[in-house]
Amino acid sequence: MASGDNLVFFHPWDARQLTAAYTNVGLLTSATSVERFLVLEPFNTNPIAFNGIMSEYYSGGGVTCTIVWTHSANTGTIGWSLGFRTLTLGENLTSSHTYDYNSIAPTVPSQINEVGYDDITFTDGADMDNVGAGDFFSIKIYRDSGSGTTRLLGISIKET
Repeated sequence: MASGDNLVFFHPWDARQLTAAYTNVGLLTSATSVERFLVLEPFNTNPIAFNGIMSEYYSGGGVTCTIVWTHSANTGTIGWSLGFRTLTLGENLTSSHTYDYNSIAPTVPSQINEVGYDDITFTDGADMDNVGAGDFFSIKIYRDSGSGTTRLLGISIKET
């Protein structure tokens, strides 16, 4: 598969809640559209998980995860942390698991509710828990700094 080709896309409705402190689902409406999003409040470090199957076309060169989001303010920065985990045969899903998170601290978009696209890259191998083509896997994402309300619209995973 060529660099930049889409491998997986996660929508807000694909999310799995991991704690009792649930993330809210909201809607942004305009005269022409309605967008569903997950609400991430400041300093709420409760992760949100998404499960998927890595495309069989993934060639093992690492991935770029693009976080698609909006924000309730037009100044400042926020922090995103995202991690991978391979879900293996015979694994106990109720046990505690570790994720190796990669993080970024992007500037919020210049207009309130303007869409932001920010990338977190992962090298192939241990950085993404050895997720390979056709593997069932989980990602966790959380917001770890900043002020204001952030709205997660989706996550795209592309071959690097």
